[in-house]
Amino acid sequence: MGAAPPLDLFGMVYGRNGLDRLCLIYARRGEGWDFHSLRWEERKDQDWQPRIVITEEEFQGAHERTRWVSELFSFDPQRGWAVFKVAEGDKPPSAFAISYYYSWRTWDLVNNREIGKLKDCESPHDPLWLGPSAV
Repeated sequence: MGAAPPLDLFGMVYGRNGLDRLCLIYARRGEGWDFHSLRWEERKDQDWQPRIVITEEEFQGAHERTRWVSELFSFDPQRGWAVFKVAEGDKPPSAFAISYYYSWRTWDLVNNREIGKLKDCESPHDPLWLGPSAV
C-alpha cells in the first residue's frame, strides 16, 4: 500500500460568524489534482476542528456518473448548507469518451445531499452571480 498523496487546499469559505469554515481539499496525483474532500471545520479555542468531512467516495455515493466539487461560493453553518460548483460527467465512467459539465448547486452538508441546482454553466469558469441571500 502506497503513501497517501499530498493534500492541497483549493478553496475556503467562512460562515458569517467567522467560527465555521468550509474547506475544499484536493489530492495531488502525478501532474494534477483530484477532488479529495469537503471539510467543515469549527473554531474551538485556538484550533480548527473538523465537524463534518465528506470524502470523494461519499460525495460520489451511488451516483452513476463521475462528479466532484470544483469551486466553493458560500457556506451557511446555521443550516449546514453550502453553495458550490459541481463537475459531472455525461456518461458512466466506463464509457469511451466522457464530457464534463459544470453547475452551481446548493448542498446539505449534514445529510450529504443536493438541495437544488442554481445554474448550469456554459464553461468550467462560469461564476455564480447571486445576491447576499444565496445561502
